[in-house]
Amino acid sequence: MLDQKSIDHLIRLKDALDREPHVSDSDESDTNISTNRGNKLKRAAEDVHMTKLPAPPLGNHRLKIVEYNGVRRPVLYKRRRRDDNDDNDDDDGNNDENPDNNDDDDDDSNPYRGIQLEEILAPLTHPADLPHHKSMARTMTSTTLRTLSTRALDVICQEQKHVVQFMKLMSVFLGDDPSYILADNMQLPDYDMEEGEDAPRRTRQLATQEIDPFFALPQIPYDRDFGINRDAAEETRQLTQIALQRCEEFIRCITSVRMGLLRADRFRGQVYRWCKEMGDQGNENESEEQSSEE
Repeated sequence: MLDQKSIDHLIRLKDALDREPHVSDSDESDTNISTNRGNKLKRAAEDVHMTKLPAPPLGNHRLKIVEYNGVRRPVLYKRRRRDDNDDNDDDDGNNDENPDNNDDDDDDSNPYRGIQLEEILAPLTHPADLPHHKSMARTMTSTTLRTLSTRALDVICQEQKHVVQFMKLMSVFLGDDPSYILADNMQLPDYDMEEGEDAPRRTRQLATQEIDPFFALPQIPYDRDFGINRDAAEETRQLTQIALQRCEEFIRCITSVRMGLLRADRFRGQVYRWCKEMGDQGNENESEEQSSEE
């Protein structure tokens, strides 16, 4: 007769042998180093050594090929069905009376019980089935492309503002600033448009020798270098020109990307509408056939 301490040791040994290979007693995360020194209780530590990365390929995880629903699939490990009342049921002898209790409890505690891989990964057999396909219908009704195109438009508008600022700066450094040709900055001489009667009359000889100040060329004082070194000003012009060209090239590229997004979104909507119309026509034909048979 074994004592209680020996029974506890046997139970712990049985649990350790039944545990999946990748599960450990350590509460820490997976090992992220290339050696198992000090990490022997972490997950996947048995597959790690000094010449190997800590994430081993799937081929070393003891893959098994099983046949499920007529399809051969690789399986890492089988999910065990656990019940907290297994020991009590075995002692009372009631486990054989309700064999489905474990399945029900396991289904209630399984967070993945609502996932149907057959429906999610099933191929599309007919275009009319697209609106009812879970994964494909979600993709075709998504507004991600429209959102991306809107964000691209915001980026284009922001970069266009930068282009306008660079163009203004470039025009100033080239001497094309329109503020220089304002009347207040041209230093025009004072001219009396309405000469008084007391003003001396000009003879033909004086008129040929002098130019009327009204028709004289204005003197526009401006400095293209703004008082800085000539080499530094020239370098600033070159850098401004390069920045302007890069902004314009970026706008052209992002505009091309946005047009592609709009085109893809338009095609997505057209394909979804066509598939939906095909499904509606099929339903109408089936209803007409049923009504004719009746």
